[in-house]
Amino acid sequence: MPGCPGSTPGSLPPGLVFLNVRPQAGAPGEAEKKRKLEPRRKDVWPVFVGNISFDTTEEEIRDLFGDIEGLVSWRLSIQKDGVSRGFGFAEFKTPEGALEGIKKVDGIEIKGRKLRLRWGENAPTTPEVDEFHRAPERFKTRPCYEVFKGLPCPRPDDCPYAHAQSEIRHPRDNEEKLEVKPIDPKDVVVKVVIPFQKFEGDGPEAKQRAAYVAILGPGASNIRTIMKKASCRLQLRGAGAPGGTSPEEPLHIIVKPRGDEVVTQEQIEIVRRAVDDIVETGKLPEAQGVDTIQKSTGSKAASKATAAKPSHEARRERSDRGRER
Repeated sequence: MPGCPGSTPGSLPPGLVFLNVRPQAGAPGEAEKKRKLEPRRKDVWPVFVGNISFDTTEEEIRDLFGDIEGLVSWRLSIQKDGVSRGFGFAEFKTPEGALEGIKKVDGIEIKGRKLRLRWGENAPTTPEVDEFHRAPERFKTRPCYEVFKGLPCPRPDDCPYAHAQSEIRHPRDNEEKLEVKPIDPKDVVVKVVIPFQKFEGDGPEAKQRAAYVAILGPGASNIRTIMKKASCRLQLRGAGAPGGTSPEEPLHIIVKPRGDEVVTQEQIEIVRRAVDDIVETGKLPEAQGVDTIQKSTGSKAASKATAAKPSHEARRERSDRGRER
């Protein structure tokens, strides 16, 4: 009979529409809440791997996870030009495997950089993961998953995670001060290579020119700030430096000691961290402002202009200023 259950759309009278309504499973809102509490993929638990040197290959990192049970995949984030972005993601079958991967690989040094592993921000935590993040060196180093998803925190009085962006503590905040280890005095010139691949430009040469401008800073403010902070002398050399020597070498900073001192490992690390900050954020927060530099430059220019005037004009100006007083 037309319009009755079991009728097909073609057998309905004109003006009637056939609807196939499925009953809702569970109370309203439960499905959405459940979706938010699940990882991005239901069958994996992601782990962020950062601070990877740009010349480290995907295979070298994968080997570090080799004997950890439950590794599903590992992928290194690559730019369109094939250059590494310096981070990647590992995925595990179980939260226990993901936590084991973090405990084993976090802090391993490869090609001069210590790997930093973090629990995926889009994956819920477990009681074991919560306890792991209550350690002083990991406390408040990642956002609270529930708060991040707009849900109430299930552990408000004992939550080891940050509930606001301002509460997040970065690994560098907790690193111990490096032991001062002087380099062999016979080799006092040290080179810090600039990772120019992250800068925009058509080809390596253009990217290195952009990196040179960024590292130098407005009015050389960045390089001056780094020299003051590291208590050493710095020179930008290599490809990208205008009229510089060794154009066949990649863009780099030469670190030189002051006076008869030698360059220490601590000074080199300060320079490297400052370079990383500029590469990642495009600026150096501690650098002297552009307005101050321009004002100082303007004062020097005015003094030079006065000095360049004929002596009789300079005497006349000084005499006029004296009468005004």
